[in-house]
Amino acid sequence: MRILFFSQGVSLAHVARPLTLAKQLEGQPRFEVHFARTARMARFVDLPAARQHEVAETMSPEQFVERMAWGQPNFSAETLALDVAEDFRVLSEVKPDLVIGDLRLSLQISARELRIPFTLLSNAHWSPELPLSTYPNPDHPMTTMVGRTLADPIFKRLVGLIFRGHAKPFNAVRRVYGMPPLSEMRQGYNEADSVLFVDHPGFYPTMPESRFLAPIVWEPPFEAPRWLGELKGDDQVLVSVGSTGSVRLLQDALVATLRDARLTVMMATAERGEAPAGVLSAGYVPGFQAMKKARLMVCNGGSLSTAQALAAGRPFLALCSNLDQYTSCQPLVNAGAGLVLSAADSTPAMIDAALKRLLDDRSFTESAKALQPFFDPGLAAARFQRWLVGDQRQARAA
Repeated sequence: MRILFFSQGVSLAHVARPLTLAKQLEGQPRFEVHFARTARMARFVDLPAARQHEVAETMSPEQFVERMAWGQPNFSAETLALDVAEDFRVLSEVKPDLVIGDLRLSLQISARELRIPFTLLSNAHWSPELPLSTYPNPDHPMTTMVGRTLADPIFKRLVGLIFRGHAKPFNAVRRVYGMPPLSEMRQGYNEADSVLFVDHPGFYPTMPESRFLAPIVWEPPFEAPRWLGELKGDDQVLVSVGSTGSVRLLQDALVATLRDARLTVMMATAERGEAPAGVLSAGYVPGFQAMKKARLMVCNGGSLSTAQALAAGRPFLALCSNLDQYTSCQPLVNAGAGLVLSAADSTPAMIDAALKRLLDDRSFTESAKALQPFFDPGLAAARFQRWLVGDQRQARAA
């Protein structure tokens, strides 16, 4: 069975998640694994070069972050159209029996046009089944301008209209191919032959458990910095900037507080800036390994970072900005495993208070340890393989 995993290069998470599943199948004689990625993301993909396929970067990670910051649709109609063209080229070359995409939303058009079964990796918080009241107001220049007291209730009233407006780029491209329009953005994030959620199903009890894998725990395929092996005990904190985090907040605003607590600061900069003096840093740090030597993680709220923390049974402080970060963290915060602050609104005093609360209150660590089994690094891949074998049996029977 020839399977093409198709990543979206605007964020490392959407490369790491399909890559983790692809590596589970690599080397098994019944599967022929292929992986599509941009040139920028090539160094993260530790699969045989002959099975990797380069696609053009139609939008940079920096542009993606900027669009989210301004509340624009993540992908314009022009970008989606370019992605569809790239999809057609790669799909025609590989001729897969199944294509599995992560945020590669153009596949809802290209795979359907070529009649190739398409499975989408997504998060349950983007399901249209969730009530609109679920979604918090993300950071936005207008929110900063008028204040959250005024902006939050306005967002609650307008979120349905916003989601409908964000469906327009999808519909503009779908119209070209004679496909019916989508009613709102979340449909575009779930438009596939099958959707697999990379979340803990216990957080979404109204949805069938069969649609869930598990949170994906991934580490970059780079050598760990020497200082990581030299650290003893757990008097450390890992600060992970991530590909979409606030570099300013995750650097200078944190370090003084962490030093006051007499904790050693480890920092993964994602090569987005220099770490402050006196901080143990590297561009990329094996987060799961590092968290075994840390008391907590400070991050941007991205799913890769929080999964690394909880896989080690450690709590987190998330300084969130975009809607995906807020909604990804909310179930974890509700479970008592961490805290969330706004990256735009947080002051050093607020960050200081949150860190002290996480360090002093043992209940956060206890809650993180209670979630640890659901973030086992091998769980998602094992469930994926069971789903894949079962799904293909059903297809043959039909």
